[in-house]
Amino acid sequence: MKMVQPKRTTHRTHHIRARAVSLRPRPDKPHIFVLTHAGHRTSLGGRLGFDYPVVQEGTTAHFAVYYDPSLGPDGKSCADGVLTTGENDYAQTSAWFGGIDSPTLPINVIIAALDPSGQGGGGAYHYGCSAVDLYCDLKNVPNLDLDYTRMLVVAELVEVFEEAQNVGWDCGQSHGEGLSRVLATALYPAELRGSPGINT
Repeated sequence: MKMVQPKRTTHRTHHIRARAVSLRPRPDKPHIFVLTHAGHRTSLGGRLGFDYPVVQEGTTAHFAVYYDPSLGPDGKSCADGVLTTGENDYAQTSAWFGGIDSPTLPINVIIAALDPSGQGGGGAYHYGCSAVDLYCDLKNVPNLDLDYTRMLVVAELVEVFEEAQNVGWDCGQSHGEGLSRVLATALYPAELRGSPGINT
């Protein structure tokens, strides 16, 4: 399978603009893959309603990938890692769901320290099954683990596809959450061991 080369942006830092921007509705409680440490979110807010300030690292056909600049070089490396595999992961996820596409594009991947300890305990979340702003933790203790964040992206992406397919999978119920974990670890099986919230 041919790897798709991501487009890099030249102007990377994005700030909230003064003009009015139409935002996606956000329910009170996000959907959570493992455990989100919402109390650690910055009070600065983020670009276009994101929960964190962000730097856009690049885009592909289906993704825009951002990272919180407070993550430094690890955030950039992690975003590059997601950009490298994102289109292949999207194609596999689409194939699992009969070749459908996400009705909303781009899929925004926001990489942030959901677990400030760097151990990956923050997991991932999005605001509802069809929401395409996917917040994913970065695991860099003891070393940067790109596949951990990639696995989280797939888990949340599966939930978007569950909603798009509309045949009974519900990301807010155990069967929908279970499917997202199974398919994410099918692509990244090495992450099954030692991932917070995933027991074998």
